[in-house]
Amino acid sequence: MRTRNVLAMTTGTFFVHLGVILESLGRTAAVRASFAADGGMVQAWTPFAALESALVLAGGIAVAVGVAAWTTVVLSAIPVRQHALNASVSA
Repeated sequence: MRTRNVLAMTTGTFFVHLGVILESLGRTAAVRASFAADGGMVQAWTPFAALESALVLAGGIAVAVGVAAWTTVVLSAIPVRQHALNASVSA
């Protein structure tokens, strides 16, 4: 039980960290700029701008998976009532 909880916490931390990185990359992909020059307007954007929505979505999913892993650890700490288990086994 203890090893499983440690692995779940580690996995959850990994996924939350990965999710934050992916969301940060997605927000970076959204950076666009334009400014006036002598020849007219100059526009610049990141070369991976098309990946913005996919990166943000993947980041959100990774964070959700990480929080779910943490939740399993929290729920494993809740004691199970023994008489409820005995009643379901004998029935």
